[in-house]
Amino acid sequence: MSIPPASPRPGRRDGEALGRSACARVLEIALPFAALGLRAGQRVALALQIVRGEVSVERIPRLGYVTFSVPDEDFERIHWRV
Repeated sequence: MSIPPASPRPGRRDGEALGRSACARVLEIALPFAALGLRAGQRVALALQIVRGEVSVERIPRLGYVTFSVPDEDFERIHWRV
């Protein structure tokens, strides 16, 4: 079964434009680290909360967070090969 590609949608934070997302079978989110005040090497804990109106209807992951370090300028050189 073929799923059509998703159209990117702009993100918002406190009423301001920030990042973008797209969702078909997989949710893709692009958030600029600098706009969030994050620097290379900092640890990040991330959870997605889905809100309908004023009510939270889903949280991913349900418990805990997805954690990672903000990559530095060497990240691609270390982790990717062509």
